[in-house]
Amino acid sequence: MATAGDTQAAASNSSGTGTSTGGANDGGVVRILDLYSGVGCLHAALGRPGVLPPGCTQVQVAAAVDINTAANAVYAVEHGTEPRALDLTRVTAAQLDALCADVWLLTPPCQPYTTTTNARRKDTADPRAASLLHLASVLPSMRRPPSRLLLENVPGFAGSHSRRVLAAALAGCGYGLQEFLVSPHQLGVPYSRPRYFALAVRRPLRLPRRYDCSAGPVPHPPLLTPQRDTGAEPGAGGEEAELESRWAGVYDAGPRRAGQAALAAAAIATAANLGDGTPPPPPHEPQPPQPGAAGAHGEAAGAGGLAGDESDPWVSHAVPAALLGRFWRVLDVVTPTATYSNCFTKHYADNALGAGSVLATEEFAAAYTRRDARGRLHFFVPPPLPPGLGIAVAPAKPRRRREGDEGRRGAPMPVAFRLRPPHSRAQAHGRKRSRPSDEDEDEDEDEDCEQGRGRGQERERELEAVVVGLRFFTPEEVAALHGLPQGWAARAAAAGVGAARQQYALLGNGLSVDVAAHLLQYLFAAEEGEAAGEGEEQA
Repeated sequence: MATAGDTQAAASNSSGTGTSTGGANDGGVVRILDLYSGVGCLHAALGRPGVLPPGCTQVQVAAAVDINTAANAVYAVEHGTEPRALDLTRVTAAQLDALCADVWLLTPPCQPYTTTTNARRKDTADPRAASLLHLASVLPSMRRPPSRLLLENVPGFAGSHSRRVLAAALAGCGYGLQEFLVSPHQLGVPYSRPRYFALAVRRPLRLPRRYDCSAGPVPHPPLLTPQRDTGAEPGAGGEEAELESRWAGVYDAGPRRAGQAALAAAAIATAANLGDGTPPPPPHEPQPPQPGAAGAHGEAAGAGGLAGDESDPWVSHAVPAALLGRFWRVLDVVTPTATYSNCFTKHYADNALGAGSVLATEEFAAAYTRRDARGRLHFFVPPPLPPGLGIAVAPAKPRRRREGDEGRRGAPMPVAFRLRPPHSRAQAHGRKRSRPSDEDEDEDEDEDCEQGRGRGQERERELEAVVVGLRFFTPEEVAALHGLPQGWAARAAAAGVGAARQQYALLGNGLSVDVAAHLLQYLFAAEEGEAAGEGEEQA
């Protein structure tokens, strides 16, 4: 890891020495400081049409910082700037001043604030929170603080002591702060990824609308249109209240609710904010396998044949039968026509518990799953895997059994066999692997080569049974749901990050470009004056 001296070097190499302005330096350039930059989702959002204010035509990266070298390689390919692996706990106010950044973009580590099962939630006691706390401590000492700031984190950040420290520092430096909990689903994207966002602007700038965040973050995106002077309380009455009510109502909706409410809300939002009543199309519509293709419900696959075309995602990303037998009770299933998918984490495809949805063909879903009370697809009875596989299937919990379920098990599920991916070998033997290094993967590949030269019996040991018609989303599909430009997975591979599990890990630490673009457009709409009223600062 580099030191603060490298930060000084980055500052001295950056152009521009003027003070921070209302959003752009001379020449229509917006200078950003991209902290915890990851693969550059926030930077990608700045490239969306209509996000930058009028007169701003270029985004200039004053500096990008992240300790993940794989993410830095992808960021460099995507945005033409090589982020640095710096220790942000040692940066000084003078070094930050020298960057002359108009906008700070921050996505600090979420582990201190996550609310998932077994999370420790150490908050400020977690060493990973130290860099954000340090930035909050040096902000008051800056001579050229940013005019705008956007921070993203998990919803648990809203109740943390770290958030209170940051909010106090912003208020003391003359910033107005608004906070939101937003999911892509609320903007018509078939993806649920609720996240906390803090938007801050420094006086004399004022955000275009007034939201009371004293009781917590607003549970929907902000309207992009200037607030009307109706004399009513903020957020009360009319089309605006109807839209915000719908947005909040689809915060965590299932497929049926999404089709009726989320896309309708997106149509209203588009009409209100952009003057066009057409809802945005879903970013990706994955297609089921075609009859006769590898991995389809063909005769060979159904009989347990060898899947020959591993370029087909229904083969290469098929759910292993052993994983389904063990975790069928917690899998969230969607189909290509669904308008909902669950949040993908960095452990997707390695961990089946709350790591993201799996994709099923319509035929598979109709045969083996049922919808729950919220309209989501699940397995309600143990999957009827062929008994000859010798795979143990977890029993159903009594409370989940419903009348008639046992009679719906039907014929055994179709399975096929593929060569076991190197990284899944430890899982097959019941062992856990944590963050394998490149050396570990190289060793696995060498082992594959050696065993591949062996006898037929050795080859049989390398085969694993996979379920036909049920698979994981590919990294390219996950990237599309995040709103990243088409071809992201191929560009990441060109940057040296080609393994699917590495790409899942980077995307799991990312964020929705669609949500970020909406919020950045609102952030850049801030103008000088008192039009938005007081009461934005919530320390």
